Parts: sequence; C-alpha cells; structure tokens
Amino acid sequence: MTPVALGNDDDSLVVAVLVGSPSHKGNWLEVTHAVTAAFMVAQAAYHFSPSRSNHRRGAFPSASFGISHGGGRTEPGNVSIKSKHNIKILHDLFSNPYVQLLLGFTDQSFNLVAPRLHSYYSTVLGGICSRYPNLERFWRRSVFACCAFNLGPRVRAYIHTDHLNVPFGWCAITAFGRFDPKRGGHLILWEWGLIIEFPPGSTVFIPSALVRHSNIGVSMDETRFSLVQWMPGALCRWFDFGFKPAATFRKEHGSRATDAANEARWKEGLSLLPRLRDFRDAAE
Repeated sequence: MTPVALGNDDDSLVVAVLVGSPSHKGNWLEVTHAVTAAFMVAQAAYHFSPSRSNHRRGAFPSASFGISHGGGRTEPGNVSIKSKHNIKILHDLFSNPYVQLLLGFTDQSFNLVAPRLHSYYSTVLGGICSRYPNLERFWRRSVFACCAFNLGPRVRAYIHTDHLNVPFGWCAITAFGRFDPKRGGHLILWEWGLIIEFPPGSTVFIPSALVRHSNIGVSMDETRFSLVQWMPGALCRWFDFGFKPAATFRKEHGSRATDAANEARWKEGLSLLPRLRDFRDAAE
C-alpha cells in the first residue's frame, strides 16, 4: 500500500493511494484471470453506440451503470441503458462471483485507507436511495454510486480528468487483462509527475476530477481492461443541499449563502481525506 501525499510531515494530505492487490496473490491471480475472462465475454456481446466506443477518455468501448444526477435530469436517476440485451450483460457481470470479490476488496480497501470519506459516500448514497427507493445500486454493498466497465480489449486512456466525479473525492481504478506491467499499462498522474507500475488485479484511488491521468498502452498481443468506480459530484451536492438542485438552493437562500455553503462543503470534503500520519501509525 503506497500513499501519495502533498508533503512529508505527519499532517500532510494524502491525495491518492495505490492499494495494489490482496496479500494472498495466488488466489487473487485466479480472481484476476476470471474477471478478465468475464470482461472478454462482455466485450464481445455488448452492443456499443459510437459515442461509447470512441470518446474523450479514449478509443475503447465503455459501459456505465449506476446512480447519477445532472445531464438534464431533474432529480437523481439510474444511468440510462435502453437495450435489454445490454442490461442483461451488465447484470451477468455484477452477479459474477469473481467480480463481486473485486467489488468487495475495493470497498474494504477504501474503508481502510479513507474511512471518513468512505463514511461520507455511504451516507450520501444511502440517503439518496432511501429518498428514491426505485433506484438500483450496481452492487448493494458498494459506497460508490457509479461504475464503468472499460472493455478494451487494450484500454489506453487519453490524458483527461473526470469532471463528473466529486472534486474532493476519489474514484477507484482497477486494471485487468493479460499484459506485462513492466512494459506497459502504467498509470500516469501528470500534475505530480508520477508513472506508476500498475499490474493486472491492482487498484488505485485517485482524485480523478482534479488530477490529469492516463495510461500507457500494451502490446497488440496483450489485453488490458479496467473497472472504474466513482461518486458523482452532482449527487453529493443534491444530498448536501437538502435534496434540491443548486439553483433552487440559491433562489431560496441567496448567492452569498450558496457560495458560503459551497466553500464549507469543499473544506469539509478535504477534512475527510486521510493524513500521512494515518499510514505511519498503521505501519507501527
């Protein structure tokens, strides 16, 4: 487990964590291969629109599912998937026991390295789902509201940020496939000048709304897929503003109060991130 901190003193803010994979690597290798196989089946069967095959994040097919807000919605709702064929493929992925092991590892790791942020995500998503009981979570035990299956078969992301993610929060990225991590697949965090070896089965938490990131490609005879999980900023804002849009909150309370509320949300959000001392204490 490797934290990335803005400084080296105990109170330095940890802004990203590479958690890697579980210590029982033999069993996890089986999980990684099984999830890779499931992704390959989904990639071959899923019907992708042109906008989901070549987009600003890269020239690879991507399938999203979960609960979001914004984009013309008047209230939180599930990501729209019109094809029953595609919905079945996603449900097959979510019901795959190896995919569920991955989701469980990601959620447990998130709770371990950033328990306050994990608790905030849980409170937001739980509150939204209680208010709107017809919403469908992609996995009932995950605190992330959305996920994307990047189905390759050789995912190479362009340099980008994910502006829909909550700004102070983290998304989880997990890589899969059969590739040599010494030669390709590295994660690049551009603002911090970091090139990170990112083997199949590894997970990293990053503030994807703020830091530009991409990955190095893999060879033509290799495969690389990824699973990304995140929390939409608009969903958090809807919850924090008392289940109403920012425009309504501003109309009711005025611009000054709204700006103050946004500033308070940002400060509170940063307070949810771990500090370097949390990792040093855990290592002792």
